[in-house]
Amino acid sequence: MATIVIVGAVVTLYTMIGGITAVVWNDFVQACIIFIGAAVSIVLVLMVTGWTDFVRITTEHHKFQVYREGFDPTRKLSVWLILLPSSTASAPGEPSRT
Repeated sequence: MATIVIVGAVVTLYTMIGGITAVVWNDFVQACIIFIGAAVSIVLVLMVTGWTDFVRITTEHHKFQVYREGFDPTRKLSVWLILLPSSTASAPGEPSRT
């Protein structure tokens, strides 16, 4: 518990002193770390499996399928995934973003 409080205080102080510049640089560094980690992961997986086995395995498990037809709300990738976020993009009373 003390660690959470200490880290939270340090991050808050760092952000207050550095302002939005500190936040932007932290986001930039974090994004770089995430993209580099993703690239390294992809390379390592392809080195182990090879491109042909990678495509075969991911296709068998429907990993390349972006959308599934139907209105079943219990399915992960249904039309609701597209309709609900787009319906809340401009909530009533908010100014348009165009």
